[in-house]
Amino acid sequence: MNKIVALDDGHGIETQGKRTPLFDDGSYMKENEFNEAVMLYLKEYLTAQNIDVLTVAPEKTDTPLSTRIKRANEAGASIYISIHANAYGSNWNEANGFETYVYDLDDKNTMYLAQCVHGACIGDTGLRNRGIKEDGFYVLINSAMPAILLECGFMTNKVEAELLRSDSYRKMVAKAITKGICKYYGITYKGVNDMTVEEAKNIIREKCGFDENTMNYLSYYKFSDSLIIRLAEQMK
Repeated sequence: MNKIVALDDGHGIETQGKRTPLFDDGSYMKENEFNEAVMLYLKEYLTAQNIDVLTVAPEKTDTPLSTRIKRANEAGASIYISIHANAYGSNWNEANGFETYVYDLDDKNTMYLAQCVHGACIGDTGLRNRGIKEDGFYVLINSAMPAILLECGFMTNKVEAELLRSDSYRKMVAKAITKGICKYYGITYKGVNDMTVEEAKNIIREKCGFDENTMNYLSYYKFSDSLIIRLAEQMK
């Protein structure tokens, strides 16, 4: 099976209204902040499984849905994953959980993809299982390959909104999606290295007592990011 995963980070950063209500400190999170972060982690994790990735909306502006689908179809992608955060109204409320959408519940191939990914996400996140549902979203209707749309928690639920803006939850979701995709393709999930470069630098700085000049030397003159992460892993 051709293994090219088309990744769609949902609504663009400029899309009006796609954001959390205000947190207690007066800040808020735009939906694309979550979507894009998960997509980038997912791209990294899938690459580690030797799975090719196509990002269909790499621009910082809103990319038309027709353009996203055209790119996926022309590239011959084998599956399409659209990443979103959910909302119910515009104020804080109790709506919660994780749900997955397909265009046709009777499409066995797409349903198998949905079951693999949705099951891994529910298992790893522990969020309420809202199920796999049918809807006519543009990207689901017009894709030439099995396509699913993931709603990874509610921006209008204060508890889930805090998860959505946390790096640890974003990594967790990306890792779960990776596991589900591996299951769909019938390949063994090899695990992922989800330590960030900054986390690695903090470990090295703390363990070795290095000053900033030494850390700069490691970063710019001696070690690449991947080697810095590997070095930090040995020190944990």
